[in-house]
Amino acid sequence: MLAPTKLIASVLMFSLFAGSLNGPFRTVAKNYAGSLANGRINQDDDSGKGENGLQFHLSPGIEQPDQRPSPKLAPVTELSQSETETILNRLPSAKIEANVESGFNLRERSLPPPRTGQTINISFPPPTTAAAPDTTAAGPLEIVRFAPEGDVPLAPQLSVTFSQPMIALSSQEEAAANVPVKLSPQPPGKWRWVGTKTLLFEPTGRFPMATRYTVSVPAGTRSAT
Repeated sequence: MLAPTKLIASVLMFSLFAGSLNGPFRTVAKNYAGSLANGRINQDDDSGKGENGLQFHLSPGIEQPDQRPSPKLAPVTELSQSETETILNRLPSAKIEANVESGFNLRERSLPPPRTGQTINISFPPPTTAAAPDTTAAGPLEIVRFAPEGDVPLAPQLSVTFSQPMIALSSQEEAAANVPVKLSPQPPGKWRWVGTKTLLFEPTGRFPMATRYTVSVPAGTRSAT
């Protein structure tokens, strides 16, 4: 079965060749037949759907001028020398300041980043001046202070300080062998010198409580001087 488009084309072609059409209808039939011949009307498959093809229409363009007309400017008249001087004389005189020229204006320098700690200004290495020796005048040997004294609830250690140096500067083992102080009763612990004048006894743990202790220095004890 012919599609509707093909059927109409066949009828028009037949009417055109048969001469049964005249007037305007004949013109329409001729135009439609020419379109079919030139392929301007595309015929689809038996589905019956057709679409018009792409058509072009060419015509001569409008010539453009090579250059656009320049705008009309107002007439200009050049001033004479006297007129120019009259206008310049109206301006105030320029003041020239003294010492205008200066160097390059640099911005203020940024502050250095803060530094932690404390800066101590001393020479390095330090001066090699030895400390002055002890100039304690020779005289009778005395005990200048001791602790603890009297009834105390807790005694962690015992200290005795003499008025003169008792030992030379040496190791603690050698100094501990020279102990001129007697402690009664003697709890477990050890003696050690703190410097050359102070003797310290440190018990194992602490002194036993509820006990009376007696500290004595034998007569005839001599100092290092």
